[in-house]
Amino acid sequence: EGDGEVEHGEGASDAGLKIADEGDFDREINLTMSEWKFSDLNIEVKSGERIRFNLKNEGQIPHEFMFMTMQAMMAVNYRANRADWNLLEHEALYEKSIILPGGSFSFVATIEKDGAWMFMCMLPYHMQMGMMGQVATPGMAMDMNM
Repeated sequence: EGDGEVEHGEGASDAGLKIADEGDFDREINLTMSEWKFSDLNIEVKSGERIRFNLKNEGQIPHEFMFMTMQAMMAVNYRANRADWNLLEHEALYEKSIILPGGSFSFVATIEKDGAWMFMCMLPYHMQMGMMGQVATPGMAMDMNM
């Protein structure tokens, strides 16, 4: 569309959330990542809200950031328990593959409808050690014990 939107995978526009590298926003959320955690694991948002997410790796090792629908996360969870799982098998709405210590980035998410979305670091074992959170509208948050 030429307006800087970053969309990955099939059905990204049906995800209930649209992501762009920049643009107008209603509020900002600062998230830090460090060894085995994000500074906030449960972020409540409202339908129609535009949020600028500012992320920074305050840890000592590289991390990555991935934002996806709950359905895509459930598919990853299923594959992660199989012997033939491949880290490249995922469908993300937004992804930064490597954030070095001290590195930072921002993006704007427009919440188009009620729902819940996951964010995580998918480097091996980081997610299992606690680097997984969610963004959800009221009443839509999921049980994080996957």
